[in-house]
Amino acid sequence: MGDTANHIQKLEKGNCLAGDTLVIDRDGELYTLEDLAVEDGRVIEVQAIDQHGRLIHAKAHSFRIGTWHNKLYQIRMSNGHVIEATADHPFLTSNGEWITAENLVFGHLLKSAMYDPKQKNPILTINEVSSVRVKELDEMIPMYDFTVESEENLFVAQEIDGKYSLLCVHNSAAPILEKKYTVS
Repeated sequence: MGDTANHIQKLEKGNCLAGDTLVIDRDGELYTLEDLAVEDGRVIEVQAIDQHGRLIHAKAHSFRIGTWHNKLYQIRMSNGHVIEATADHPFLTSNGEWITAENLVFGHLLKSAMYDPKQKNPILTINEVSSVRVKELDEMIPMYDFTVESEENLFVAQEIDGKYSLLCVHNSAAPILEKKYTVS
């Protein structure tokens, strides 16, 4: 098939996540952003949050390389969830505002959820940032973006003790820093 990067749609946007970031669909299936980007045209239903702070299902599509970076922000949460993002990638805070990775610090509270594959229904929670570390790489690596219809966010996953910790992240489809979400 040749070089994977040549087969992935590229759209230069800066607010992106690492390729190994996991996305969980409404049926509990896990995918990496990189794998979804390779599958051109793939649409999946994901967990998202609406403006009233409720969990909803939304359609995610247009998974792609958004940019290439050699400087990543590694965000570690109090429950062990770790995610790598570009400096300007937004995360939803517990008070309903968006904050970029470069502005996150110890103690910030982020909108999260826990998903138990046996229960099938995520439960909204709050997760505290325990550290943010800038990770400098020797080479540029692809960072991934996506589009989510309606609410323009989704929950990314990491397995922790047989369950999945979910963090609410934004996509790059529209200006978002003015959009405030109700805290419930």
